Amino acid sequence: MAFCRVYQWIMLATAILSWIPSLRESKFYYILCSFTEPVIRPVRELIYRIPGADGMPIDLSFLAVYILLSFIIRIVG
Repeated sequence: MAFCRVYQWIMLATAILSWIPSLRESKFYYILCSFTEPVIRPVRELIYRIPGADGMPIDLSFLAVYILLSFIIRIVG
């Protein structure tokens, strides 16, 4: 379960850095994205198949993965 918690922290760091344009170009941001995108991307593609979801101003896939990890932590931990 420690892995899920660490992964959640990595996701949060990626989200915060994505809000700061100058930091989105940093190598640290790309490293964090290399950890998070392989999990978030398939969920994003699945969510974007829902009509109207592709125009949402917030990344629902991030939220879905974060909630799923929280659920796994509660069930297993």
